Amino acid sequence: WSWKNAIVVCRELGYNNVMNPILQNTIPTSNRASNLVNIYQSTFQCDGTETTLTDCMTSSLPDTLSTHANDAYIKCQTTSFIGDVRLIGTTVDTTGVVEYYDGSSWSTICPTKWDDVVAVIVCRSLGFEGGIRTTYANSFRGNEIDTQTSDTRIECRGDEISLSSCSFVVDIGCGTTTLAGVFCSESRLPIGSVRLFQFTSDTNQFSRVEVLYVGRWGTVCGLQSWNLSDGQVACRELGSNVDNTVIPDSVVFSSTSSRPIWVSGYNCVGHETTLESCSKENPVGYAPFCTHNTDAGLMCGNSNSSISGLSSGASAGIGFSVCLCFCCCNCLIVVSVRKRRSS
Repeated sequence: WSWKNAIVVCRELGYNNVMNPILQNTIPTSNRASNLVNIYQSTFQCDGTETTLTDCMTSSLPDTLSTHANDAYIKCQTTSFIGDVRLIGTTVDTTGVVEYYDGSSWSTICPTKWDDVVAVIVCRSLGFEGGIRTTYANSFRGNEIDTQTSDTRIECRGDEISLSSCSFVVDIGCGTTTLAGVFCSESRLPIGSVRLFQFTSDTNQFSRVEVLYVGRWGTVCGLQSWNLSDGQVACRELGSNVDNTVIPDSVVFSSTSSRPIWVSGYNCVGHETTLESCSKENPVGYAPFCTHNTDAGLMCGNSNSSISGLSSGASAGIGFSVCLCFCCCNCLIVVSVRKRRSS
């Protein structure tokens, strides 16, 4: 189940963008579909431009699925934010044509002076480790990529945390023969690695907690159970003094982020050596009531902690069902997809 599958489903349901798909097979029992709902015996492979999920059907699965424990879940967004980016046009989550949200609509990026510096910022804003530029022929647009190419080019220094921090320059002569794209690189660090991401523009002393899954950095929800015990485990994993660990009392981060929200909450006792060894509130990727306004923050106990660093340990096709469950706007939506009968 891919990010681009999720983009298509959210579009089909009338939502503006996808926040994140669930990654682990086991979903909360209370949110599983009724046994009266059939399981859809097919796989999907979308490139993010399709109109409906059934446009992405690729192959049938053996008729052996009998449990809704592996139902596919996603969370859709009703609103996108200026600076949001997404990749479309290929079936691989790490590559594709770059689309940027300017506050009113999605558009592809002007390919004039499109370089690796901007490509790295695009990939980092999506949670990837880095990336390089590429371009696609305009004919690649076909009938699928229907967004317009912006007449504004983007120039970045290389230290920005998102495209919205880069400079936007109007270029009336923007080339239209190619589309700007990227090849993003996944992190090869251990699953569940943690880092603290410091916003250079923030005046507060707290950093955002980020964890790594499927090669992509995402955030932790601070709404449900993020507490001092969790923060102490994260600081310990980062090699910092845990005695003066501080958790923020209120929200300190912007709602604008294209990173996934991987963990809805941890249940650490406080003596664990890694966050990954703590039990979680929900499967990775399932954070139904969380937004980036509620991202978890942390300040470790000594100034030598790696504020933008990695954990010490780090530095050293499932079946899809007719029942596709989506958590949108803090409500749970169950969608039944049925095969068309031939006439």
